[in-house]
Amino acid sequence: MPENTPRRPTVTPEMVTAAAVCVADMANKSEMADDIAKHWRVGIDGFQLGKELDRAGWDITADTVAELDCMGGLVRQLHREACVVWARAHNIQPPHSIGSKITRGVITGVCDHESATYLVKENGCQDPNRSLLIRFEDAELVA
Repeated sequence: MPENTPRRPTVTPEMVTAAAVCVADMANKSEMADDIAKHWRVGIDGFQLGKELDRAGWDITADTVAELDCMGGLVRQLHREACVVWARAHNIQPPHSIGSKITRGVITGVCDHESATYLVKENGCQDPNRSLLIRFEDAELVA
């Protein structure tokens, strides 16, 4: 990608807070949003997050855990939306053509579901239905 292109958005505290507000509202515990955002981290599931919130003094039920389980998906969705805006605003185009060999395999297409991301047939992979998702900026051509 051109050097003057801004970097792909990362997950921000604002995204985490927005997701936490949504989850807290779903659980009918809007006052818990700040603590959800404070204790959430990438990879934590609803049960683990519930245990941390329980230790922080919240009354956590099985229903609350089910709602907390949505947190990661909501953060991913907000991040995905930010990436769509970024890709459109900066007219991000694939720097390598389909069929190019990169260090992880061969580019077979551009992903329809993730902005600025290739579909890549992994080196040595025999499964015709499996592709790696490699961000444009992470695709290194084989020399």
